[in-house]
Amino acid sequence: MLKKFFSSSAPQAVALDRRDADALEELLYADTLGNLYAIEHYDIYGLPPASASGARMTGNKLPAQYRGFVGIYEDNILLSALLLGSNTVPIWLPDDDRMRSHAEVLAHLIYRSRGSIESLFGPSECVLPIWEHLRKRLASPFSVRTVQPLLYLPPEKNLFSLYSASLPELPGYLPSLQSVPESPGGYVRCTVLSDYDDVLPAAAAMFHEEVGIEPIARYGSNYRNRVRSMVSEGKNVIVTNDLGAVVFKADLGISHLDAAQIQGVWVHPDYRGLGLAAPFLAAACELFRERHPHLSLYVNNYNDRALSLYQRTGWEDIGQYSTIILTR
Repeated sequence: MLKKFFSSSAPQAVALDRRDADALEELLYADTLGNLYAIEHYDIYGLPPASASGARMTGNKLPAQYRGFVGIYEDNILLSALLLGSNTVPIWLPDDDRMRSHAEVLAHLIYRSRGSIESLFGPSECVLPIWEHLRKRLASPFSVRTVQPLLYLPPEKNLFSLYSASLPELPGYLPSLQSVPESPGGYVRCTVLSDYDDVLPAAAAMFHEEVGIEPIARYGSNYRNRVRSMVSEGKNVIVTNDLGAVVFKADLGISHLDAAQIQGVWVHPDYRGLGLAAPFLAAACELFRERHPHLSLYVNNYNDRALSLYQRTGWEDIGQYSTIILTR
């Protein structure tokens, strides 16, 4: 079956190593905001050293469980690249008649590793050609989200009027909000480790609403440790009520130098529809911009409430993502 799936005349993928650093960086940084996930991975892990013999792993010689950057060269030019892992992220495909053959090669690698890949996501112009080769050969995916606007908040966007306005009065049955006088708007703050027990259920609730998967049941300690790490590093901005429950949160999901992607924006169900989301998000972004002036995020195109929120808080459409969540 694999021989039928993978054309013998197609170009070959190779595992990238340190010899490829300059070529890979050229593709990564050609679209910093679009490739932010792969860039952060590259910042942390880099590329492996070349083998002692100088030989490369190519095509079917790559182990089925291989994890790392792979690419396709033609005429000594790196034209396509992919981060292969549990979250697999295409970085670049040529925008000419070679796109289809390159997408086929990368789809083949994903197919061989299908049992350990959770998702395929990234810029639509890379994800969708690859998915076209995969979709008839894999079990029905858990979710296909082909249109996810990639949004950008310009550093010069002034958010003061949004977060400094007086908040609406809360219904009497809701606990009051805990004030943080020194912060933008007076309510948001970055997390510290002692917030973990309060942030974990909020993070899990948001993930379940957004993805449709109960993350603690599926990922167990890996998910708990991820949340704990973010909380301890102050990568969540939260608002709590007087009982300590998280009312609002937003996460600094991934970052590189002055750029970051915001994830996990969530308002507690009891506090929705009260006009709190826009001022809290604006205040959270003000805190995030102290570290990373260039903020981005992506959102499902059918989430009208979220799209309206981002429009009100000054986000601009700069591209499109697609996400395929595979059946486990």
